[in-house]
Amino acid sequence: MTAKVRCEYISWSRFYRLSRILATIIHDSGFKPDIIIAIGRGGYMPARIISDFLHIMNMTAFKIEHYRGTEKKPAALIRYPLSEGVSGQKVLLVDDVCDTGDTFELAEKHVEERMQPEEIRSAVMHF
Repeated sequence: MTAKVRCEYISWSRFYRLSRILATIIHDSGFKPDIIIAIGRGGYMPARIISDFLHIMNMTAFKIEHYRGTEKKPAALIRYPLSEGVSGQKVLLVDDVCDTGDTFELAEKHVEERMQPEEIRSAVMHF
């Protein structure tokens, strides 16, 4: 069974402002990630903008398929998994939307099991 998800379109200027606000929150928290990992596809743009604001040059991504359009699939699937290790590094996972937390849960599990980071934190634009 699939569930419909409400979709809100925002302007690029609002998107940029939200990304800057998120970068400020991360900075003010005192967390200093060594690498940003975008959760694709929605996390690609905010991750890039946040990396610019925080001056973090190390960035990579993997894709989790959880939706087709606005229709939710029954199970999330990792596509293009991480191939580089982040052992001992502080990782920031970034996505655009978090509704159930399933995507972040799967992403954190993937990074922890395959990469052995020192610490993982998550950032999201909308929840």
